[in-house]
Amino acid sequence: MKKLSWFAICMILILGMSGCGHKSSSELVDIERFRCQDSIQSVFDVLGGENTEAERYVYENINLWGYNGTVTFCVRDDEETIQEFYCALELNEKEFEELISYFSEKYGACVVDDFGGTIKLYEWSVSEENGKIGYDKIIIQDNGEEEYKIFFKDEWSAIKDEAYYEAVESSQENQEESIALAEGEYDVCGDALRLVIIQEGGEHDLLCYVDTKTKENANALVVLCYAMCEQMKTLFDEYSIYASCENGCSIIVGWNGNSYIKMGTDTDGSETLSVPDWFTGESSMSESEYNDYANAFETAWSEFTDEIEKNVN
Repeated sequence: MKKLSWFAICMILILGMSGCGHKSSSELVDIERFRCQDSIQSVFDVLGGENTEAERYVYENINLWGYNGTVTFCVRDDEETIQEFYCALELNEKEFEELISYFSEKYGACVVDDFGGTIKLYEWSVSEENGKIGYDKIIIQDNGEEEYKIFFKDEWSAIKDEAYYEAVESSQENQEESIALAEGEYDVCGDALRLVIIQEGGEHDLLCYVDTKTKENANALVVLCYAMCEQMKTLFDEYSIYASCENGCSIIVGWNGNSYIKMGTDTDGSETLSVPDWFTGESSMSESEYNDYANAFETAWSEFTDEIEKNVN
């Protein structure tokens, strides 16, 4: 199973007793100046450090938009080129609103995605400057509890990086064969749910395949799968939820060990690298219908748990 490159999640600073973000007295760092696929030396020139053949370089107590935060730069397999970078801050509500306002004034209106009320994503599209790859999306992940992560993301940088794909191809040639350690297919009130645990290269991934009659049912079953996967994600390296319904709508939601991913097909059939327009994260079922649906899902998951115990050491 091919591993996608996504953003890792880093440790963030602890808020003071006042509940406000830590104001920084150090010199402001223009973090938006850095770009994917630039040399990591461009970071060393500004923030210090040297190439130590590490996968990532972490800088703490950096002045990010006026607050102390942490910024992490990840490099490609060549150990010299920036692949992605992200920041972490703790802010109170007022400070967070000011940060949202700053990005909106600079980059325009954002798209807000809400994962079942637990995680909220604010996403801005950024146009390329002078053909430079840089980053084409800025995403703020709100985990609740005043914890925020800011990702500077280039969705297509890997496609434009020939050396990167050569490394991926070489890695795939030497990759161990994937093995299904546990697998089960279940009926959830007439909808199909397939659950699989894959072992590949020493890693274990949980896969959920959802096929429903309606997008309303897909909303409910994806949320139920998501809640269960979140409870169990410390047991796996990754999890992915693939859902589709009879009218052609689809969604992929996942966790790659570092950050959340989402993409799918909108109602009009167009593909999106964000949460599709039909997915609300809420059920339109009546309370009794939803309870029956949730009970059927819990029964399926319980049966799959038995399957895991029989097959996974």
